[in-house]
Amino acid sequence: MKKYIFVILLSITIFIQCSTQDNNIVELKENIALIVDDFTSENPNYKVYELYIDKIMPDSIISILFAGEKSLTYSENSYFKQKSIIHCMSNKKRVDIYSGLERYIESKIISDSLSIYQHAQAAGIGWTIIDIKGKIVIEKDRVNYPFFPLPLKFTVPLAPPRVKDNVQ
Repeated sequence: MKKYIFVILLSITIFIQCSTQDNNIVELKENIALIVDDFTSENPNYKVYELYIDKIMPDSIISILFAGEKSLTYSENSYFKQKSIIHCMSNKKRVDIYSGLERYIESKIISDSLSIYQHAQAAGIGWTIIDIKGKIVIEKDRVNYPFFPLPLKFTVPLAPPRVKDNVQ
């Protein structure tokens, strides 16, 4: 009988411990952590901080840092009842991290008739971080909607195709 009581109490203790612990906090690698720290320290007076990470190629990642009064994707988040799965801490501020996976975890559609594009994009400040083969470029004050391809700037001029008249 004492064994059963011990097992029940141990189970309850483990359950309470697991439910009160924040297991979804992550530590960013130094290269991105320094950028996030700079962003939160330069923009300290916002309610919401977010990091959107989009791996577009095996060696290329486009990330968006956003700070505002509400989520950059608040309309989409409310429509799909999605929230960030993980977050990090930067300068004592919670930074929610999105990867696109949120839609497939804990998501339920509210209504089929509600458009996710009813609301305008949230106001705030953002940086776009482009990481290609480890070379990082930061475009400050550029807020893009996450998980859409960005227009690329070609650095190599493209020549028009040559057409041969002697086609046989």
